[in-house]
Amino acid sequence: MSPGIGCGCGVWTGSPSPWTPAALASLEADWDPALAVIDTGKVASVPCIKSHTAQQTDPAKRPTIVTNGGFGILPSLLFDGTTWLDIATAISGISAGHVFAVLRAFSDPSDASRALWKFGSVGAGNTSHYPFTSGVVYDSFGASTRQTVGNPAQNLALAHCYEVVSKANSWTARINGTEIFTVAGTTVGWNASQQIANSAPDATSPWKGWIARLTICNAELTGADLASMRAYLTRYGVAFA
Repeated sequence: MSPGIGCGCGVWTGSPSPWTPAALASLEADWDPALAVIDTGKVASVPCIKSHTAQQTDPAKRPTIVTNGGFGILPSLLFDGTTWLDIATAISGISAGHVFAVLRAFSDPSDASRALWKFGSVGAGNTSHYPFTSGVVYDSFGASTRQTVGNPAQNLALAHCYEVVSKANSWTARINGTEIFTVAGTTVGWNASQQIANSAPDATSPWKGWIARLTICNAELTGADLASMRAYLTRYGVAFA
C-alpha cells in the first residue's frame, strides 16, 4: 500500500495557510483524501485522529481517488454507487457534533435511494439521502431522528459545503454557510456502526458522488474558529455566504 496523491503535501499551490483544522480544540475527525492509503489503485483507508480511520477491507467496495472531481487541483474520493468506507472506531460519547462536508453528488435529484452516510442513531428505514430521487435531502447526522431538510436551491451536483450542527434540543443544516433547515427538540445520538457513502443494512444503494473533505468537531464552531474553518475550505472552490 502507498499514500495517496501528494501524500498531503505539494497539492495546494495557492498562498500558504498556517491554519489547518488540526488547530481546532474540538476536532473529532478529519478525513483528507490527500492522505489516503492506496492499494492496487483503490482507497484502502483514509487515516484520522482518535482512531476514526475510514477504511474498506473488501477491495471490490473501495472508492478511488481523483483530481478531476470538481474541486480545482485538490483530490477527492469518488464513490460510484457500489463503494463506501467504514469507520474503524465509531464516534461516540460526545454531546454535540458539527460536520463540514465538501462534496458534490453525481446527480440532483439522485438516480436512486442513495445514502450519504451513517452517523446518527436512527433505526432502519431512516437513511440519510443526499439527495433523494425527489431532490429532497433527508439527514440524521449525530441525531436520534431523521430530518426532512427539504430540496435545497443549491445544485448538489456542483461543489459545495454541507454543514450540520447537532446538539441538545437543536439540529441545523447549512449549505455554503446559509441556513437551509433548523428544528428544536432534537436528541444527539451516534450509531455504533458508522459509514461514509453508505448506511448498510438500511440503504438501498450506496452514495454516488465525490467527497473532497469531511471534518467533524465535537462542539459547535462559532466565532473565529468557524471563520477559520470556512476560510480554509474555500481552497476547494466553495464560496461561503
